[in-house]
Formats: sequence, structure tokens, C-alpha cells
Amino acid sequence: MVAVALMLSAKVSAHVTVQPRETVAGYTVSSLRVPNEKDLATTQVRVVVPDAVDVYGIMPVAGWKYTMKHEEAEQAEADHDGDDHAGQGRITEITWSGGKIGAGEFMEFPLSVQYSADSDKVTWKAYQTYADGEVVPWDGTDEKHPAPTVVVLKTASTVTAPKASKDAWMSVAALLLSVTALAMSLKKKA
Repeated sequence: MVAVALMLSAKVSAHVTVQPRETVAGYTVSSLRVPNEKDLATTQVRVVVPDAVDVYGIMPVAGWKYTMKHEEAEQAEADHDGDDHAGQGRITEITWSGGKIGAGEFMEFPLSVQYSADSDKVTWKAYQTYADGEVVPWDGTDEKHPAPTVVVLKTASTVTAPKASKDAWMSVAALLLSVTALAMSLKKKA
């Protein structure tokens, strides 16, 4: 009963996001979070790196390989095999392929990045490809497919704690009601 109540009261955001959604300028780890909102598997994910972000490392994700495009060599795209890619210029795009994100699942693709202090808000563009070849553009071209954004703060003291959403409170209320109903049911049987 508790699980059903939680599933009914919680909405799942199917948007591609970059986590955390708020960070301090400088070096950090950001993750591209890609949920699957269809019955088909996601088979490829491509992200365009914003001008205000430098990527310094890509964490390997089991079952996935990645390719990169660089600013100085836009056409020179090579599979990453652990070799040092220093000196090829700023990374402008990363494409992950070879893996699958099943229906109802999500995957995170972690990146070691540096956010510029010159930007207050950074917009990433992501493109999610499904097994049937459909590409969903998470680039803000329409309101149904917003681009992932990150708010960049100048100092750590201005980072705010995540706000509890209405859905989170509804989930807590549903859990409490379920536990109360279970307790009353057990009390009647005793």
C-alpha cells in the first residue's frame, strides 16, 4: 500500500537535466541525467558543452563508449580509449553510445568541469536518441523539451538548499496516511 501511494503521489520528471542545478563558479563534477520516458530504449546521448564550461574529464559509464569533438578539430572525432587527449582543444560535444537506458530507467553521465564566473546561468543542449532512431532535442526549441540549465553562483555562501516541492510533501503525506491506515488495520485484527 505504501509503495502504491508513493507512486501515485510522486510525479517523475522526464526531462534531461544537469546535476546539480546550482553550483559555484570553478571546478566541480556535473552529471548529465537522462531519464527514459518511452517504451523504447535510449541508445545514444549527445551533449553540446556551453561556452562558459570547460570539460576536464569524463567518467566512464559501464556499457557505454563516448566520442568527443574539440574546438580546434571539430571534424576530428575519435573514440576514447584511455589515451591522453590533451592538446586537442576545448571539448565542445560529447556523444555516448553502445549502451541502453530501458523504459522507466535513467542514467547519469558524470563530467569533471569548470564553470566560468562570467556567467550567472549556463544552458546545455542535449539530444536523446531512441532505438527507433527518433532524436528528442532537449535544447529549448519548444517548451515541452527544455534545455538543461545550471545557475552559476559567485561564492559558496550564496548556494541555496534545495526547496521541498509540493510533490515531495504529497509523498510524505501519502506515506503517513498509509502507515496510519496499516496501524489501524492491525489494531482492529488484534
